[in-house]
Amino acid sequence: MYIITQEMKNKIQEMDKKNFKQWYYLKKAIPRIVHWSKKNNCKIYNIECVPIFGEELDILIFYKTNLELEMFKTKKITDLTKKEFITILEEIGY
Repeated sequence: MYIITQEMKNKIQEMDKKNFKQWYYLKKAIPRIVHWSKKNNCKIYNIECVPIFGEELDILIFYKTNLELEMFKTKKITDLTKKEFITILEEIGY
């Protein structure tokens, strides 16, 4: 049987606090990027956030079809969306 030490429990609590804070910011940022995408005629179909460690995360942005994705890549809209998402996260203090 494996025993969890107090030090391990403390680290887990720290990670939980960081994850809570991370989701707090994402809940504020995601509606803003969705609004931005609609306003700029590049509607986002779905956004998935994958926390990695600490405050790092991957954000996966999906469009309705592969055709839309290819068109947005060609027009550099995917790059603009990424840049805007980072800007929004910075604005809200992430």
